[in-house]
Amino acid sequence: MSELIQTGLLVRDERMYPRDKIVMQNITDMVRALKAGKQLPPLIVDRTSLRIIDGFHRFEAHTKFHGPDVEIEVEFEEHDDASLFVRAMETNVSHGVKLSQFDKIKCVQKGESLGITRDVIADALAMTRELLDGTVERKTAVDGEVIKRTVGHFAGKPMNPKQKAYNQRAGGMDQKYYIDQVTSLLESDSINWENENVVESLGHLRQALEEKMALST
Repeated sequence: MSELIQTGLLVRDERMYPRDKIVMQNITDMVRALKAGKQLPPLIVDRTSLRIIDGFHRFEAHTKFHGPDVEIEVEFEEHDDASLFVRAMETNVSHGVKLSQFDKIKCVQKGESLGITRDVIADALAMTRELLDGTVERKTAVDGEVIKRTVGHFAGKPMNPKQKAYNQRAGGMDQKYYIDQVTSLLESDSINWENENVVESLGHLRQALEEKMALST
């Protein structure tokens, strides 16, 4: 049974969130739904700590549309840290924005830090243990850094600070995709040469390529 509570009392504990980040487009879509008079499903909240278990995007949408102290519907549950995170994984994997492989590896790391076994984590993520183990192996560097597809060749290998910093801001597509995009822009004569920022970036690209090519010869 749902109850009403002010959004200002709820706690967004990022440590218990199974996703790497909030998806702003999802929040925008929910705000549009609220403007159209639609109702969003109740959030799931831990009764003792008032931490949000499921509904980070809905919380943000309500706050953005109604303001910081609106009363919204929630369903209360009772959890300790470990069971709260398991419940968060279960609810987020079953609906809403799909969890990425990056998210799932982060879930493994967070879960194991809370003393949750790999088997329980796999079940919460609706994966077999074998599949989850394989994903972890393919998606982590030697020191446990969770790597995106763009730098997938670092799986099981060490990464320096510069490489780790790039991994955090990488878009996630295969490297060939990005290279082909730039090549296609050049070959189709579709570069906006009137855009100073574009021209400057191409200059940086040329310089970086020349430096790397010189080192390889």
